[in-house]
Amino acid sequence: MPKILVEKLEFTYPSGLKALKGIDLKIENGESVAVIGENGSGKTTLVKHFNGLLKPSSGQVWIGKKNTKNYTTAEISKTVGYVFQNPENQLFKETVREELIFGPENIRFSEDKIKDIVEKIAHLTDIYDILDSNQRELNFFQKQWVAIASTLTMDSKILILDEPNTSQDFLGVEKLIKLINNLLMKNKTVITITHDLDFALKISNRFIVISDGKILLDRSPRNIFAKKQELIKANLIPPPIPRLGISLGFKYPPLNIDDFINMYK
Repeated sequence: MPKILVEKLEFTYPSGLKALKGIDLKIENGESVAVIGENGSGKTTLVKHFNGLLKPSSGQVWIGKKNTKNYTTAEISKTVGYVFQNPENQLFKETVREELIFGPENIRFSEDKIKDIVEKIAHLTDIYDILDSNQRELNFFQKQWVAIASTLTMDSKILILDEPNTSQDFLGVEKLIKLINNLLMKNKTVITITHDLDFALKISNRFIVISDGKILLDRSPRNIFAKKQELIKANLIPPPIPRLGISLGFKYPPLNIDDFINMYK
């Protein structure tokens, strides 16, 4: 059974806005998937169904053998971790250490396991030196990494990152890419919400493009970049190298410099 299975999912907000219109989707264990679309396309609404933050108006969402309609967000969070775009919406404890301890304590990890996982994740996310800092004194970048770390301490099989590269500098983005690759090596499933195709290309080999509440495309990056009309409809612009290859009439869009040189020859 797929790690995530979505069947005929529709969702309408109380305002009457129909945000999702018949979504069918499978995501397997160990995949890195980029969910892409412009603001208002429905990408965040879709992904919030994966951890129970939203419940279907109709249709089904399965996480393994669990139908999300029958479980609370707290119960699903043991399997699906969600890192919000704005860390202020996620962090609430006094110190960084308390924030990292809260999740695993809540799902009753042993004291030894909590101590071990907090140390390990603090080193992995490069926040070990601020573990005992007051969170109100941290800058935005530090808070973003604390939010990521606090989700990772839950040891969830699935991690959702909502626009994680927003406001990150070059080194922060490189650290994110390294972290995602590390998680994939451990056979975790990583789902990243983004409108940045350049960043998506560095972390995923499967793009799901959402437009007007529907899946417009679900393919590899190379196949996505070849769909010029669909990208225009979704208001998405390919990164410079694929865009240059397309403009030069290459049969397939190059994904990086080496790719471009080989195709140009």
